[in-house]
Order: sequence, then C-alpha cells, then structure tokens
Amino acid sequence: MHAHKAPEARRSPVLARNSPQRAGASTASASVRPGKRQSRRFSGVFTNALCALLLATTCLSGVRAEEKPFEAKKISMLSPADAAAYDQFGQSVSVWGSTIVVGANGDDDDGASSGSAYVFEKSDDGEWAQAAKLVAADAKSPDNFGSSVSVSDSTIVVGAYRDDDAGSYTGSAYVFEKSDDGEWAQAAKLVAADAAKNAYFGSSVSVSGSTIVVGAYRAINDASSGAGSAYGSAYVFEKSDDGEWAQAAKLVDAESENTQFGKSVSVSGSTIVVGLPRDHDLDGRTVYNTGSAYVFEKSDDGEWAQAAKLVDADGAKNDYFGSSVSVSDSTIVVGATGDDDDGANSGSAYVFEKSDDGEWAQAAKLVAADAANGDEFGWSVSVSDSTIVVGALRDDDDAGSNTGSAYVFEKNATGAWAQAAKLANVYPSAGDSFGWSVSVSGSTIVVGPQYDDVDAGVKAGSATVFDSNPGSTASGDDSDADAASPASVSATFHNILDGYKFTTTITKTSDGTYNVTAERENATMSGAFLGAKLGAAAAAAMSSPARAAAPVLALAAVAAAAGVAMNRSRRASRVSDEDAPLLKGAQYGAASV
Repeated sequence: MHAHKAPEARRSPVLARNSPQRAGASTASASVRPGKRQSRRFSGVFTNALCALLLATTCLSGVRAEEKPFEAKKISMLSPADAAAYDQFGQSVSVWGSTIVVGANGDDDDGASSGSAYVFEKSDDGEWAQAAKLVAADAKSPDNFGSSVSVSDSTIVVGAYRDDDAGSYTGSAYVFEKSDDGEWAQAAKLVAADAAKNAYFGSSVSVSGSTIVVGAYRAINDASSGAGSAYGSAYVFEKSDDGEWAQAAKLVDAESENTQFGKSVSVSGSTIVVGLPRDHDLDGRTVYNTGSAYVFEKSDDGEWAQAAKLVDADGAKNDYFGSSVSVSDSTIVVGATGDDDDGANSGSAYVFEKSDDGEWAQAAKLVAADAANGDEFGWSVSVSDSTIVVGALRDDDDAGSNTGSAYVFEKNATGAWAQAAKLANVYPSAGDSFGWSVSVSGSTIVVGPQYDDVDAGVKAGSATVFDSNPGSTASGDDSDADAASPASVSATFHNILDGYKFTTTITKTSDGTYNVTAERENATMSGAFLGAKLGAAAAAAMSSPARAAAPVLALAAVAAAAGVAMNRSRRASRVSDEDAPLLKGAQYGAASV
C-alpha cells in the first residue's frame, strides 16, 4: 500500500488540461445529492475566473506540434446517494457506452469495508444519474467488494478479494446482469475451482461479452516447482447458452515464481492480457521486477493458449511493467509505474499492436509531457479504439503532493500516438490520488480519485466523467465533427448564494464584446461589480497573444470559472444543457458538485 498524506485545504477548480487548447467546461454532475459547499463572496468568483483565464492563456504557449486537443465538452462529478467518509468511492471504475460502474470498497453497509458498487446510466439528454447500488447477496466485513469492477453491455462483474469462503483472502467475484425491465440483479458468484486462502481472487476483473477473467495474483500455481510460493493465476469464466457462468480455464505462468501473475487483467473478444509486474525474466536475462504481460488468445476449438509475452524494449530493474493492462481489439496498453526516464518512478505506458500476420509488437512508448519524479504514470490504463487514458496518481501538479492526474493519448491519421490532454480533478487537493482508476469507452472517460475528501467526508471518494460527445450513448468512437462557431455564444448559470437565487449570464457577441449580467430572483443584484471585473478579465485575455490562437477560449474560461466558482459557493444549483450553448454549439452544462 502507498501512504496517503493528510488532506490540505481545497483549491480552486481545475479544468481538463490539454494541448493545444484547454478543454473548456464548467462542472456538471450526476450526483443525486445537493451541493453543500460553504458560501463565498463575489471576490472569489472573480478570482477563480481570472485564474482560469491565466491558465487558459498559459497553456497555449509551448505546445508540441504533434499534439492534438481532446475536448471535454461536458464534465460531470459522480457521487452516490449515500456517500460517506472512508467509502473510497472511485477505487475502481469502468464505462461501457451509457453505463458506468464505480467501486466503493470501503462502504460499510454490511460491516466495515464490506463494500459496494454503484451503477450510473446516461439519459438521452446526456445526464448521468445513479441507477443502482450493487452489494453481494452474502456481503460481510471485510470483503472489500468493489475493489475491482468491469462492465460490458448488460453485464457487470465486481471483485471482492478479501472474501473468506475458503479461508482469509480467498476472494470471489460477483456477476450482475440487467434484465429487460432495466433492473440490475446478481446472477452469479464466481470462485476458483481450486479456491484457497491468500489467493486474492478478485483483485482484478474484466468482462467482454460472455467472457470474464479474474486475477488471483497470490494463488498457488501447482504446475510450478517450489510448492508454497505465491505464483499467481488468472481464471477464465464463460457463459453457456443456458445463461450459466462456469470456469473455462486457469491461466498461469509456469516458468517463474512470485511474478504477481494476475495483478492486472483485461479481456476483449478472444484476447486476454495478464500483467506480471514482478517478473524477473527479460529475454532470458534476470532483471528483478522488470515485469511483463502475457497475451492469451482463444482458438477456434475454444481453448485458451498463450500467444505472446510482452516486455518493454528498454526494460530495466524495478520498472514494474504490467502494473496495469488494457486491451481493445488489436491494441494493448501496459503500464510501467517504476520506469525512471524522467526520475525515479516517473512511470510510462507501452502500446502494442497486432499486425495482419497475428504478431504483437511494440508500437509506442507513452510518457507525460510534464513527467516528473514519483508520478507513477501508468498506475492505471484503459484503451478504447484510438484513445488511451493513463493515470498518474502521484502527480504533484498545482494542488500539492499526490494530487494525481490522468493523460489522454490519441492515435492520429499517420498511426502515431500523441498526448491530447491532461485531465485534473475539478476540486484538486493534496492526497486525492486522481487517476487511481481510469476507464474509457468511445467518447467517455471516467477517472476515480478514491481518496477525494468531498462533502461526505474524508476519503469518501468521487468519480469524474469527461464527455467529448455528451449526447452519445454509443460505446464506439462516434464523436461529432466540430461545428462552425456561432456569431454569439453565451453561458447561463443558476445559483444560490447567501440564501438568494440568482442567474449570471456571460455573452460574447458577434462584434467581440462581452456582456455580463447577474440577477437575483425578483431583483437585480449588484451585478455591476461582477460584470465589470469579469468583463475586464475577458478583455485582458482577448488582448493577449492567445487571441489569435483561440478567440473563444477566453469566454470558455470566464464562463466555466464563474460557473464553477459559483457552484462551489452555492448551497444548491442546476443548469440545464439548453441554458449553456457554449463554444461551437457544444454542451457545457453546469450542475451541483
């Protein structure tokens, strides 16, 4: 386990950071509970707006030519209806199309750390709302149900690695399926055929269609010599025509011991990837903890067999290659948290692609543009089509130690992978570990900062959704092409400040001027001060060198910062998507945080 530092005071909201432009968005939420943040004065609104403007103009300088932008057109913060301190909501996340599942392994409904998982579903208007809370039928303390999660279509699998049916830390995994009437219900409990104590079965899980793979990185591999050592295994379960789930295979590394085989797992169709971060074998040489990843493929006769062993081309001691893995069709990404290209444990991730002749080969090495010592970039990874997301939970950017971040990489027309965005927590603070978990599906990215100290209490946790196509519910990449910029764009925010409901509207007209109004219900507030300050900030930004690069970005920063700051200060808030036709017709809704 990694030490978690005491939380610091909350900082100003931070938007998704990208190159060459910042992903302009105000905060939006599928949270079913109202915001409870403390009241602030208008000076705070101006301060946040100005900070956002400065950040927006600063990020436009020094852009690498090969980078392209990832635009988060909507940012939503998810929080469960019954959030509580130490739930660690966000310990694990998974998204598939219009469904998100988030693990909260510290939830104590059925005893300390019995755990739970929450399902959020996306409506036709692009809003995320809690649809279900999942708990094991035989839940008890301290199962840590929710320590790992995965979703595919109408199937969710949840790991509980501390379940003790066959002894302490035996572990199990639970399958939930969605019925025709839209209800989620437990369909099966999965355990290893050779279940034994201390196996940590369920520490990693993945599902694709009718195939589930469960990691047990401390399970004893009987096929190896040296009985009693922890070798690790991965178990494959398949769904029969009659709807029953049964173990179909046990995958092992029979060559070496204590490799943590199964520490990470991922499945896509007929391909399974298993991470071994403590593998000592690098092309026949002993290199301690260099790590590896094994690829297994399913043959036409239904058998799973090893197809490749993946290692990093520049492998070194303590790289921990295989700390995280993800596969999507013919692309595999593997995290190496201990890679030290930019300082000890700065981390990296490696992309492997499958050629037409069926061979897997390294296609790219991914590192953060601002990589630094101790970031542990590669702690979590996820790939979907031409998008990769990599978590760096110990990034110390902006808000303090171990704030965390996530990086988006996209594949361009030439087949090269390049950083497209850096994502940050909406309300970053030291110790959040933003990027602890990540998942991407089509145009939707989910990031879990499991130690986020939100309103519900210390380490209650949260999950942040970045939508580049809010109206889409597809699992594939079908984001809309950019529309032409309208002659006039505006954003409207409804808020409650000091007990009064008010509305703030910021509009950029066709002649480039800004109109800012702030009205209280049944009375005009002293909005002249706010309007003058925001207008001056906007004018200053528009006169900066950034004007030629992104003339509308300044408005996005002002509008987003004002909305976020006001959201932070209100006791309740709601903005409909229709109220926020901001920037090129994209939706930038704002709601309670």
